[in-house]
Amino acid sequence: MAAVQLLIPPIRASPGLNQPLITKESQRNKLKLSATLQENTRAVLGKSKTPKDSLMFITKRPDLTFVRGEGSYLYDEQGGRYLDFIQGWAVNSLGHSPRIVRDALNEQASRVVNVSPAYYNEPMCRLAELLAELSGLDRVFFANSGAEANEGAIKLVRKWGSVKRDGAYEIIAFEGAFHGRTLATMSASGKPQWKDLYEPKVSGFVHVPVNDIEAVARAITAYGWRHS
Repeated sequence: MAAVQLLIPPIRASPGLNQPLITKESQRNKLKLSATLQENTRAVLGKSKTPKDSLMFITKRPDLTFVRGEGSYLYDEQGGRYLDFIQGWAVNSLGHSPRIVRDALNEQASRVVNVSPAYYNEPMCRLAELLAELSGLDRVFFANSGAEANEGAIKLVRKWGSVKRDGAYEIIAFEGAFHGRTLATMSASGKPQWKDLYEPKVSGFVHVPVNDIEAVARAITAYGWRHS
């Protein structure tokens, strides 16, 4: 995960640039309290491992724990400041903890947090109407992640193929592409290092080279089946 460290380089001290938004003394007191609580917890549980050890391993990570973010910057437990070029993998379009998002979350949390997809809620309907008007499309499907959005798209396309195209189900995807980490979206992705992971894959995805229009044309038929 060395790339992460390169993508989030620490900002060295310089006049006017590396001033923390909280005092060093208050930060030290918080760190001491946090360390004491962790030591007491480990003593009670009889464990020598750290809280990080309780996480299932999914990928190598730098030995950093971020506790605060603001705008383009992240702050670790020791008060170190980092310029974040990743932003949650291009999710935080307004930066970390923007006031407009915090205010909206606080306002909604004071009213109701979750009523489940089984019911309508007012902000959901209002946002869906706005997105439909701006996009020129008819309806909106809300999801929690890009992988879930792609899963919804796969289901929608296969349902359309079943109803309108005699059961056509194949979807063309490009080699080297990334579509998510669920089993179906990993099957749709064309990353070579995923080829032999979690077999058997979900079938129905045809991979063609990027920028090869002829390969795309060969993969298309009236019913979604590949040419022999």
